[in-house]
Amino acid sequence: MVHANDVIAIIVILHLAIGVLLGICICCIRRNIPPPETTTISTDDNSSTSIYITKVPTPAPAPAPAPVPAPPSPSPAPAPPEPPPPNDSSFNLPSHQSGAFNLPRRTGGGASAHRTITQ
Repeated sequence: MVHANDVIAIIVILHLAIGVLLGICICCIRRNIPPPETTTISTDDNSSTSIYITKVPTPAPAPAPAPVPAPPSPSPAPAPPEPPPPNDSSFNLPSHQSGAFNLPRRTGGGASAHRTITQ
């Protein structure tokens, strides 16, 4: 017995396959048919008005850019700075007097200040 899900899956797969094949055919047809050089479209059989569509010539390729001059020879690199003296602290953080890490300390405020502990 064929379930509805199987029928839907088969229809979806067929749609995808047909779409892919149609796309391939359209691409092949468009590649093999060159566009016309000149096309005349007449607006009416009795009128003398005609529209001429001509193929626009392709522009000439742009000239090649001038070659880039070679960079000057590099000067010798400056000597690297001397490493700082070893510090006894475990993480080598700057001292508190240096102005770094001047963050306010937690005072116990915030969400925990509004809770009441009951025992």
